[in-house]
Amino acid sequence: MATIAKTPDEVSEWLKNQDWIKKFARTMRDTHTSRKTAVEILEGKLGVLSIAAAFNWADSPQGKEYWHRKHKELMEWYYG
Repeated sequence: MATIAKTPDEVSEWLKNQDWIKKFARTMRDTHTSRKTAVEILEGKLGVLSIAAAFNWADSPQGKEYWHRKHKELMEWYYG
């Protein structure tokens, strides 16, 4: 069965509806993710890679395992 990719708008909406979105945005800022990349991520343009491409998870206060779980949640939603 073919998987239909989510649109950038759908990904953006999903991200914005997560209770951790402010923490995610703050961590992008604090880990020096470029403004351009951060905007593209929050606009959903990186699709299923939005969390994976945001920053080095190990460099975040939450740690690698925390963001790995969030990435898995995104993948489960994305691929349904």
